[in-house]
Amino acid sequence: MPDRRRPPQDDRSAIVLIVVALVAGGALTLTGVLTSSLASTAAGVVVLFVCSTGTRIWYLRRRR
Repeated sequence: MPDRRRPPQDDRSAIVLIVVALVAGGALTLTGVLTSSLASTAAGVVVLFVCSTGTRIWYLRRRR
């Protein structure tokens, strides 16, 4: 019987990529806020936006 708590093997690499992008975007945003750097903050927000959009597309395609 498969373990229901773990995602399927082919989904793991996508999940890892999503988590890494979220951490990187959050780190960029936080760094920009702490250093008052508009460029770093904007880059972090863009990374988070692209990651969230990509996650939605990936999830919707996966559900089909």
